[in-house]
Amino acid sequence: MIPSKTECLCLLYAAGCSQRVIHHSIVVCELSLRIADSINSKTPNLVSVSHIEIGALLHDIGRSAFHSIHHACAGAAICRSHQIDSKICDIVLHHIGAGLISSEARDLGLPPVDYMPVSLEEKIVAHADNLVLGKRIVSIQQRIEHAKNANLSPAAITRMVDLHNEINELCMVPIEKLGMKKAILKKRMKKRVRAAKLLF
Repeated sequence: MIPSKTECLCLLYAAGCSQRVIHHSIVVCELSLRIADSINSKTPNLVSVSHIEIGALLHDIGRSAFHSIHHACAGAAICRSHQIDSKICDIVLHHIGAGLISSEARDLGLPPVDYMPVSLEEKIVAHADNLVLGKRIVSIQQRIEHAKNANLSPAAITRMVDLHNEINELCMVPIEKLGMKKAILKKRMKKRVRAAKLLF
């Protein structure tokens, strides 16, 4: 099943996600869609906009259970419990940073499997999430600084830069030029949240 945008927000509320997580997810979704549109403008139909949109909205649903790296596994499990399309479950599972290899996952207490984003849809959502701190879209340089301050490993930072370069090369317009004005983001956030609250 592929839920609608409004159903996704209802799922986030029902799971117990905070307003902060929901707002973050909406901004990640908006940036993911702008990246997808830019890629599809350069190479028509290369990526699935519907999978990206829903995967981005649900990527942090696991934060209803954990505010740690474990939230990706929890989120994928929540999505599977709602019979959500497996491609969307994979987006949720593989969105941490620019991915984790199995040995890193084991060291972090996760099941020792590969959490690397594989499909372009997974990579777009993972990277959009990297570029959104809270509700703010940041540059790759700002994200790298933030990662260094958070003591992310050099290997993880290198993967993040490599992912940025891979996605950027596919875009018609550089990612840095795809950001949105705060007023537009705020308006879209309010509209989506209001629609979900009417149903929830």
